Amino acid sequence: MMRRVLISCFLTALILGMSVLPALASEPVATTTESDDATPTAVPVGTAEDGRSLYSVSDPPSFPVFNSVIDGEFGDEQYFVTITPKTDSASSAATATIQLQPDSVYDVKVHYVNDCAPQAIRSYAYANDTKVRVALPAVVGDTANLVATISASDTTPKSVSGQVALQSTTPLSLEYVDGTARIRNNNKTDGTSLPATELFGQGTPIGTQSLIGIVLNGPENAGYIEFEFRTTPISATALESTAAEAENPTSQSETEPTTPSAEEDQFDRNAIIVAAIACGLVIVFAVVKTLREERQQNSFGRR
Repeated sequence: MMRRVLISCFLTALILGMSVLPALASEPVATTTESDDATPTAVPVGTAEDGRSLYSVSDPPSFPVFNSVIDGEFGDEQYFVTITPKTDSASSAATATIQLQPDSVYDVKVHYVNDCAPQAIRSYAYANDTKVRVALPAVVGDTANLVATISASDTTPKSVSGQVALQSTTPLSLEYVDGTARIRNNNKTDGTSLPATELFGQGTPIGTQSLIGIVLNGPENAGYIEFEFRTTPISATALESTAAEAENPTSQSETEPTTPSAEEDQFDRNAIIVAAIACGLVIVFAVVKTLREERQQNSFGRR
């Protein structure tokens, strides 16, 4: 009888400990890939403005990295942001500066390509958790920078940045044209709209087959993010007011809940498992103790 009870208690503890495993299986757990610790084998031929190493197409990197080849199919990839007037959208040459005109619409393209060498191990060649974020100035007085950042969890480096200096002889306000943000490529995600709140916020996920952040390597999987913005003349007073608001933005962290990191998420799940197993073991020990006391009482009774 006692053996059966102990077996039942053990199974109860096991069930409690395993009850959370289905939930864990449905969520990805951050792991360290070879690219995190791997020593780059390609020899850099230069350094970009944001500090990342640059490579040649004849000696490409064997790890995921965005826009870091200077003589490939897309030319010098360190300059990957282009801005052209909507009336001249056929011209897409990258320039460091552009002179804006009032009451005009401009087309912005943020190009991306994962430069990992084709012969690299496939599972280590993809960029994961890839996002694109754009900082679009609200106003331009004399000059301001439009900055685009492409980031991923397993690229080297983790992010690359490119910018174009916006210049104007008169104060201008810049406004995103609703519904124009989309991804363009030769893959399944071509033409998919992107949420402006993410693109101009914490970054919007992109991808080759779906917008889940996985970008395959090679020129055939390259593409760009495009959107439009409109310029409107403003007074000097409005320029100063808008600039002041930009310098002192209202903190969103006071109203929006923070998203836990992958490490915190994993710690919480492990804590749940430990707590469940501990509860099960407490139950087992309590039952064993009770059974022992009952046996002792029964033994004394027989005497």
